[in-house]
Amino acid sequence: MKKYVLIMILSLILLSVLVFCISYFFQFRLTNVAFVIGLISCFISYSGGGYSALGEGYASIETLGNYRPPSRAVKAIYSVNPVFIASCLLFISSFALFPFIEQ
Repeated sequence: MKKYVLIMILSLILLSVLVFCISYFFQFRLTNVAFVIGLISCFISYSGGGYSALGEGYASIETLGNYRPPSRAVKAIYSVNPVFIASCLLFISSFALFPFIEQ
Protein backbone atom coordinates (compact mmCIF):
# COMPACT_ATOMS: atom_id res chain seq x y z
CA MET A 1 0.00 0.00 0.00
CA LYS A 2 2.88 2.36 0.74
CA LYS A 3 4.35 1.73 -2.70
CA TYR A 4 0.97 2.42 -4.33
CA VAL A 5 0.59 5.77 -2.54
CA LEU A 6 4.21 6.68 -3.25
CA ILE A 7 3.81 6.02 -6.97
CA MET A 8 0.56 8.00 -6.99
CA ILE A 9 2.13 11.01 -5.25
CA LEU A 10 5.23 10.95 -7.45
CA SER A 11 3.17 10.76 -10.62
CA LEU A 12 0.93 13.59 -9.39
CA ILE A 13 4.03 15.70 -8.74
CA LEU A 14 5.43 14.84 -12.17
CA LEU A 15 2.16 15.70 -13.89
CA SER A 16 1.92 18.97 -11.94
CA VAL A 17 5.45 19.97 -12.94
CA LEU A 18 4.60 19.17 -16.55
CA VAL A 19 1.46 21.31 -16.31
CA PHE A 20 3.34 24.24 -14.75
CA CYS A 21 6.11 24.08 -17.39
CA ILE A 22 3.70 23.99 -20.32
CA SER A 23 1.61 26.76 -18.79
CA TYR A 24 4.65 28.95 -18.18
CA PHE A 25 6.42 28.47 -21.52
CA PHE A 26 3.36 28.72 -23.76
CA GLN A 27 1.49 31.32 -21.68
CA PHE A 28 -1.67 29.22 -21.37
CA ARG A 29 -4.00 29.30 -18.44
CA LEU A 30 -2.94 26.82 -15.75
CA THR A 31 -6.37 25.25 -15.35
CA ASN A 32 -6.77 24.72 -19.09
CA VAL A 33 -3.44 22.93 -19.33
CA ALA A 34 -4.27 20.84 -16.23
CA PHE A 35 -7.57 19.85 -17.82
CA VAL A 36 -6.00 18.72 -21.09
CA ILE A 37 -2.99 16.97 -19.53
CA GLY A 38 -5.23 15.26 -16.95
CA LEU A 39 -7.63 14.05 -19.63
CA ILE A 40 -4.89 12.76 -21.92
CA SER A 41 -3.04 11.01 -19.11
CA CYS A 42 -6.30 9.42 -17.91
CA PHE A 43 -6.82 7.88 -21.33
CA ILE A 44 -3.21 6.74 -21.58
CA SER A 45 -2.96 5.24 -18.09
CA TYR A 46 -6.32 3.44 -18.04
CA SER A 47 -5.70 -0.30 -18.00
CA GLY A 48 -9.10 -1.64 -18.93
CA GLY A 49 -9.89 -4.56 -21.18
CA GLY A 50 -11.72 -2.58 -23.85
CA TYR A 51 -8.74 -2.15 -26.13
CA SER A 52 -7.90 -5.84 -26.31
CA ALA A 53 -11.51 -6.80 -27.08
CA LEU A 54 -11.61 -4.13 -29.77
CA GLY A 55 -8.37 -5.45 -31.25
CA GLU A 56 -9.75 -8.98 -31.37
CA GLY A 57 -12.86 -7.71 -33.13
CA TYR A 58 -10.78 -5.92 -35.75
CA ALA A 59 -8.66 -9.05 -36.25
CA SER A 60 -11.80 -11.09 -36.83
CA ILE A 61 -13.08 -8.57 -39.38
CA GLU A 62 -9.76 -8.37 -41.22
CA THR A 63 -9.55 -12.16 -41.61
CA LEU A 64 -13.18 -12.37 -42.79
CA GLY A 65 -14.25 -14.29 -39.72
CA ASN A 66 -11.45 -16.86 -39.74
CA TYR A 67 -9.92 -15.51 -36.53
CA ARG A 68 -11.38 -17.04 -33.41
CA PRO A 69 -10.44 -15.29 -30.16
CA PRO A 70 -9.44 -17.62 -27.35
CA SER A 71 -12.35 -18.44 -25.09
CA ARG A 72 -11.70 -17.10 -21.65
CA ALA A 73 -13.77 -15.75 -18.86
CA VAL A 74 -14.33 -12.02 -18.99
CA LYS A 75 -12.66 -10.28 -16.12
CA ALA A 76 -15.12 -7.95 -14.44
CA ILE A 77 -12.74 -6.40 -11.93
CA TYR A 78 -9.86 -4.28 -13.17
CA SER A 79 -6.96 -3.11 -11.07
CA VAL A 80 -6.81 0.63 -10.65
CA ASN A 81 -3.43 2.01 -11.62
CA PRO A 82 -1.91 4.64 -9.26
CA VAL A 83 -0.96 6.76 -12.27
CA PHE A 84 -4.61 6.67 -13.37
CA ILE A 85 -5.69 7.90 -9.92
CA ALA A 86 -3.14 10.73 -10.09
CA SER A 87 -4.38 11.65 -13.57
CA CYS A 88 -7.97 11.71 -12.35
CA LEU A 89 -6.98 13.90 -9.40
CA LEU A 90 -5.27 16.35 -11.73
CA PHE A 91 -8.28 16.36 -14.05
CA ILE A 92 -10.73 16.97 -11.18
CA SER A 93 -8.50 19.61 -9.62
CA SER A 94 -8.61 21.59 -12.85
CA PHE A 95 -12.34 22.06 -12.27
CA ALA A 96 -11.91 22.87 -8.59
CA LEU A 97 -9.16 25.45 -9.15
CA PHE A 98 -10.72 27.18 -12.17
CA PRO A 99 -12.47 30.01 -10.28
CA PHE A 100 -9.45 30.71 -8.04
CA ILE A 101 -6.58 30.88 -10.52
CA GLU A 102 -6.51 33.86 -12.85
CA GLN A 103 -3.87 34.56 -15.41
